[in-house]
Amino acid sequence: MPTLRQKLVASKMVGNGGNMGKAMLEAGYSKAMAKNPYKLIHSKGWLEVTESLISDEKLLKIHRELLNSTKANMFTFSAGVSDKEIYSIIESGSKSRVVSIRQVNDIKICLFTIPDHQIQLRAVELGYKIRGRLNNTRGHHIDEDNSEEVESIMARFRRIFPDSKL
Repeated sequence: MPTLRQKLVASKMVGNGGNMGKAMLEAGYSKAMAKNPYKLIHSKGWLEVTESLISDEKLLKIHRELLNSTKANMFTFSAGVSDKEIYSIIESGSKSRVVSIRQVNDIKICLFTIPDHQIQLRAVELGYKIRGRLNNTRGHHIDEDNSEEVESIMARFRRIFPDSKL
């Protein structure tokens, strides 16, 4: 059963973007404990409180959604470039998608979406950090009983984001 302080740390982490040390200090833990939260994140109470806040199902659903998050971008072309050529340039070999093409005087403005890798990576990092499976942002902690599952997820992540430090 989670303690009141464990519950408080989890709720403060959700509110502050995942800063566990800061949340632990605000919940009344010592500076030494806040600098090395190993005991907290490996306690049964912590596992229960994080499961109640963000279940594996919910975390995976959010990850699926955020792994597909996009942002808008714009590029201009000369008016002589056909819409078909613009679609070909923007969408060929990438996950970019044309939203609209408008001609203004002698230029065409193409609005398109591209994957938002910053949001995708941050969402994955925060989810694993909250669940205690990511040691800061330098590596991940693997429990013996779910090591295959975590490795499978990490392998997929590395294929999607080959340049990430994860």
